Amino acid sequence: MLIAAILLNITHPGMVLQGPESEFPRLSRKEKKALKQEKKEAKQKRKEEKQLAKQQRKQAKEIRRAAIPLEDTVPPEYAV
Repeated sequence: MLIAAILLNITHPGMVLQGPESEFPRLSRKEKKALKQEKKEAKQKRKEEKQLAKQQRKQAKEIRRAAIPLEDTVPPEYAV
């Protein structure tokens, strides 16, 4: 850590970054909003896909249950 502090004092970024293009790149407000909107849309799409998959699993489960007759699931000694 001490070595890092010494190196920072020797080669400070202000010594290297000089001139008109010396600023670190920043996103404008418009760019930030666009990125946020893209993330929001991607999240909504993932959520919709997840819900659709859940509905399909549920329907498949109901179909499997409907295919199994109930009288076959009850042992004969318990049948009324």
